[in-house]
Amino acid sequence: MAVEYLSHGLPLDEYVLTKADERRQRESEACWEWAREQAAKAPRWSKEKWEKMNALLSAGSDVPREVMRWRVRLYCGHLAEVTRNVGAQRPTGYDERCPECGFARATIVAYEPVGREVQQPRSTRTRRLSQERGRRDVIAVDDPVLPVASPTARQAAAGRRGRDEAPVGRDDAIVERPAALSGTRRRRGEAAQDGVLPAAWRVLAMLDDLPEAAQASVAEMLVAHGTPPQRAAFCAREDVADSVRTGMLRAVDASEATRLVRCVPRLNAELALTAFQTHGASADLLLACSAHLESDDLAVRIAGELRAAGAIEAARRWPRSRPLPLQVHSALIDAMLNDVPPRTGCNGPDKEENDRNLKAQMAAEGEWEDQLWELIEHVPQWWADLAARDGRAGRHVQWVLLSRVDPMPDPVLRVCLPAITHEWLSTRPGTPDLHAKIRLCALRDYVRQHPRLREIAQDRIDRTIAEALAAGWEIRPRFCWASDWEPVDAAAELSHDAKVLARIARAVVVGDFPTSGVGLESTSERDRCRSHVANRLAHNPYTPNGALREILPHLDEAGLGMAAQRHQQALRSRCAHELTTRQAASTAQGGSGTRGPRRWASVPTDRQLAAQPDPAAALGERLPLPDVRSVERELAIAALLASRFSDAAVLDALPAERVLACDVQAAQVAARIVEMFGLDPAAWRRLALWSRTAGEDPADADVEFGRLLRAIRDDTL
Repeated sequence: MAVEYLSHGLPLDEYVLTKADERRQRESEACWEWAREQAAKAPRWSKEKWEKMNALLSAGSDVPREVMRWRVRLYCGHLAEVTRNVGAQRPTGYDERCPECGFARATIVAYEPVGREVQQPRSTRTRRLSQERGRRDVIAVDDPVLPVASPTARQAAAGRRGRDEAPVGRDDAIVERPAALSGTRRRRGEAAQDGVLPAAWRVLAMLDDLPEAAQASVAEMLVAHGTPPQRAAFCAREDVADSVRTGMLRAVDASEATRLVRCVPRLNAELALTAFQTHGASADLLLACSAHLESDDLAVRIAGELRAAGAIEAARRWPRSRPLPLQVHSALIDAMLNDVPPRTGCNGPDKEENDRNLKAQMAAEGEWEDQLWELIEHVPQWWADLAARDGRAGRHVQWVLLSRVDPMPDPVLRVCLPAITHEWLSTRPGTPDLHAKIRLCALRDYVRQHPRLREIAQDRIDRTIAEALAAGWEIRPRFCWASDWEPVDAAAELSHDAKVLARIARAVVVGDFPTSGVGLESTSERDRCRSHVANRLAHNPYTPNGALREILPHLDEAGLGMAAQRHQQALRSRCAHELTTRQAASTAQGGSGTRGPRRWASVPTDRQLAAQPDPAAALGERLPLPDVRSVERELAIAALLASRFSDAAVLDALPAERVLACDVQAAQVAARIVEMFGLDPAAWRRLALWSRTAGEDPADADVEFGRLLRAIRDDTL
């Protein structure tokens, strides 16, 4: 079967490296580095074992074989000719050693076929030298001279370029065209600017048992004219003195210094310290030190000097085969906390620029907090100490914990009180009403999320309200917007101070609102806000009875019920009188005096339910499902299925098809099925049959989960 040989680009023409070429070269070098690290950990082979392996690999190399010759352009920019098996359609997949600059791991970026030929077996001496080069894993000394391409191949290549003849030099040798090299390739190969390492020095770099002075000279030449692979191969030799390696580490750049550290056979703390003091901390250097050094002292120093990006990179790249030492872990957290994103200017004259700066700052802080949580999530024993730190770092730790930990341990909650109460706002200049709104509304949300705060920090809650009042906040809205009632509503819910609660009740009764048109809302909206605050006071057990008597006309039925539970007989009588008056007024207007059809109330969130004594009962009050528009029904079903407080009674009242498909409640649903069917194989088969055919009948969408289970169990489906 004939083989169709492919081509890519024109090797004889100028070639500009693409991103794909750069990526393939990086992947090749990464694979080679990984292989070297694994080989360095493996036990050394004896000479007899090497001879057996060489004999095995060279078996069959003494007979002629037909090969395909290719002209290729290497990653370093130079031309070469390589041979491959005649069955290969392209020469890629292997790294080549450049015969011009000595770059050992160059990928092929352009290629074209030249022609087939019969390759004669190599001599015994050539095979022996090749095997010796493979054993040492260094740059070859006896690079073969490129064979001259045939005139036919050169003219064919020239015809494809649209020229009369190919560029030919002395002795019909192909004249290499200048390659368009990227800046990265020039720096990596260094052949285009600094020349090629002379052949004699390449030989010296491979010799064993050189004196230290000679090794130092070889190292200087490698730094000046060698390539990174050549320097890495020299550092990987066991007979190279540490003082020579130290000089090379100081002469190369930071990224290559880290690679050289990983190549050292037996890394010691002095060499790693030299790289650290010369080039600074990096995640690669930290990982190399932790992998090769017995002590973690230097790794701790390096981790503490990292920036936030380096710290999270080191934590993510840490090998899972060995645990992260606690000292290194602590140093990485310190590095994150010492590199909090800076605050950008948001008070300039340009409002749009201020908005952009604020959004960028919030995005940077959000990303930084996510990375910090990755580091501290699994060390809860450190949370309290980290949250107790001063400055922005400690404040960010408190915010991270409050937004991600539920339930929160009591010691950590106490330490996070400055973030819960926004304590720093009490010392900043600004509008008292705005500060009171921020502090009291945030405090209310945190108390609902962490109900334990009422028991362990009620004095702090009352002090926060007192500070807002002392700063100039008045318990009355400046305007009539609903948002101006939010801090009053929060204080009515949180406060245990009878005087403060009485002042709030007086503000509700008096209704001393501004008469200007600024923020003026409708009377119904104003009365709704007053009623909401009055109900908060009724649900607060610390509201004085006298204050409750004043706000009875502003309470709804639920508020009247809470007020009627008080032990004071006069208050209960006032509540009964108020309820009778309302029923009489409803009857006089033509009503029945009873409540109308129950309207569907939205399902509370888990945070709201957590603040209630019986969350499951609160969800049960939303059942049965409303027989209203399908959109409202679907929203209600979705909210109930998403709640972590939904129990078996709630699930039984929901559509079976939606319950079985819900990921959140899967464990509870499975337990419910096992409880209902037990070891009844017929019931299990009927359930599987119904699940496979669900959706074919429109009536299946209305089947409740509990009714379905009972019907399958009793075989009445």
